[in-house]
Amino acid sequence: MFDFALMRGWKWLDQAKPMIMVDGRHVNLKEPGVVSGEAAYVVTVTDKNLDAIIDKLDVEALFVYEARITDVTPFTRLRNLKHLRIEWAVKLSDISPLAELSSLESLHLSDTPKMQDLSPVASLKELRDFVFEGGVWNRNTATSLEPLSELPKLEEVHLLNLKVLEDGLRPLAKCPSLRKLEVSNQFKTEDYAYLAGVRPDIACQHFAPWVPLSDGMVMTTGKGKRILHRIADYRQIEAAEAGFETLRQKFAAQGID
Repeated sequence: MFDFALMRGWKWLDQAKPMIMVDGRHVNLKEPGVVSGEAAYVVTVTDKNLDAIIDKLDVEALFVYEARITDVTPFTRLRNLKHLRIEWAVKLSDISPLAELSSLESLHLSDTPKMQDLSPVASLKELRDFVFEGGVWNRNTATSLEPLSELPKLEEVHLLNLKVLEDGLRPLAKCPSLRKLEVSNQFKTEDYAYLAGVRPDIACQHFAPWVPLSDGMVMTTGKGKRILHRIADYRQIEAAEAGFETLRQKFAAQGID
């Protein structure tokens, strides 16, 4: 999986937007030919300039930040693309065209509050890493996580600042290759206990009755649950532990829905 964090070391010049970099080198849309490389970082993309940007690039990894776009169809022309990250795309509501990117191995969708239907993701059978998260000011919403259960190679999922309208986290139990889940504490306690019971092979810090914080505090697992002190609130913590374990054992005995 491509580490987009490597792009943080790239040095930007003060220039007009869109700003385009390929493997750390600045690219001008007016320069001749296609620019090939491993990774591209593009800032400030619109429906008007997206076609020109895509036609300029031949890369395996693409990070688009401040994506003022409503149509992702041009991305399908990047036939060598394996890793795509789209961040701060508050107008985007439909990612159906991305289903054509059959070689995609990782897809990150961050701060895309209007995009709720994940069904196109089910077509990305090579996908190993999926991120769907809200931004600082906007929460993401998914109709359901069920499409992810159709991805045979999906190993890692990140779901942060997210509301799921149907079935909560439970569809993730049917992801055969899933081994790592990073998720915020925004779901029912039963969802975490269910996954902890039926899929103990998945690593997730919330598959426990509480998560340690600083200064002796703990966050009990589940939406709306309290932050407690490990000493002063030990009785409540013990109750949370017992309740979570009861749920976990019940779901483990029942198996995957």
